[in-house]
Order: sequence, then C-alpha cells, then structure tokens
Amino acid sequence: MNTQTVGVSLVFDQIKLSFGDAYQLEIDRLELPAGRITALLGPSGCGKSTLLNLAAGYLSGQSGVVYHDGTPLQGPASRTALLFQQRNLFPWMTAEKNLAFALENQGLKAQLAQEKARDYLKRVGLQAYAKHYPDELSGGMQQRVGLARALAVRPRLFLMDEPFSALDSYTRQQMYAHILTAWEELQATFLIVTHDIEDALALAHQVIVMRRHPEPGISQSFQLADERPGVLSLAQQQEITQTIYQVMKTL
Repeated sequence: MNTQTVGVSLVFDQIKLSFGDAYQLEIDRLELPAGRITALLGPSGCGKSTLLNLAAGYLSGQSGVVYHDGTPLQGPASRTALLFQQRNLFPWMTAEKNLAFALENQGLKAQLAQEKARDYLKRVGLQAYAKHYPDELSGGMQQRVGLARALAVRPRLFLMDEPFSALDSYTRQQMYAHILTAWEELQATFLIVTHDIEDALALAHQVIVMRRHPEPGISQSFQLADERPGVLSLAQQQEITQTIYQVMKTL
C-alpha cells in the first residue's frame, strides 16, 4: 500500500450556521479521524451538503470552528478534491486533457501531466477513451473521468456530493471498487454525501445520519468497519440497513 498521501483529520466544533429564519445547521462536536471514509445520510434539507462545504472551507459558520489537523480552517482547504453528481468536465477538452489540465495547475510540466493523465485514466479503465470528449462518453464514463481527475492531484481530503445518484447499478458497483482502490492507495480522508444506504454500507467506515428537525444536525452515527470498509456480511448489511432505515423514518 502506498501511504505517501495521508488523510486530514477533521473536527467540527460548536458549529452554527443560519440562512435567514428558515434554515440552520447546529453541530456541538463532530470528529472525523484521518484516513477514514465517512458517509453522510439524511433527508433533503438536513445540512449534508452544507457540512461538505464547511469541510472544504467554502463556508464558515456564524459560530464555531472547523479544524484540519488541529488547525482552524480559514478559507478553501488545500489538497482537497471534490466530486459532484454533475461531472463538471470541460466539454471542449478530451478526457486526457481534462486530467492533464488539473495536473498542470499543480505545477507539472505539460508532457509529464499528459503521461500521468493517461495513467490515471488506465486506473479507472478508460485508457481507450483518452481522446474522447465528454459528450462522447456515457454518464458513468464521465463520472470515472471526474474521479480520475480528482485522484490525480493526490488529495488529502476527498469530498463527494451525491456522486452515484445518476448511475445504474452496475456502474455504481464499478465506482465503489475504484473508490476503495483509491482509498487504499492514498489513505486520504473521504466524506461522502448520499441518500442511499447501499452507498454508505459499500464504502464507509462510519455512517452519520443527519436530521432535519427540530434543527438540522447530527442524529446518530454507526461504526461499520475498523479496517477496509465494504466487507459486511449479507446478514450484517440487512441488520444495519434496517436499523438506519428506522432511524431515518423519524427524521
């Protein structure tokens, strides 16, 4: 295992964030250890994506602090990658150019960036599509290009906002495998927002269920794995799924 990249530890301490009178996010304290995969589950409007943006440093609360490795976060976090439901690829660039552009922004020379771009496309099984433009790729392929582009910059923190919601079941399984392989290589900290319990059980060391009422925040957390995630037996999956489902019904 390559441990050159080590994930960042995250602490959300006494966070309170308001949007007018209609919306708040309140977190007394949430600690996410370095190098772990955490999934955020919960109904729409419970603050999952807001928590992701706080972790990235794109938002700050009216009160409270987000700590990265014990240091208060002030502004956008370094060594952070984001993957969204929308692919966010440059449509005028080929798959290879999309990756190479990100790498050149990290300071790599053009030739080396192109070589690394091809290598990361190979890692997600898309080496044959390096010269294809996004509109020539399926949705699942575009998402894999987005994943490869994010991984190529070797992030310490990887944030994902509903990255699987538009994918079919087979493609989702492929993405699970690619993400777990990336985690094993990078040992980065992953924070994944999803509505789907299956996503959480397939990928996470820890599942955090968020509530919408009486105020958006943390409802309950579930520890799934100490080592590699995604290895629960069918019986364990069914038991935890039922437990989480019962919790979510009350939110």
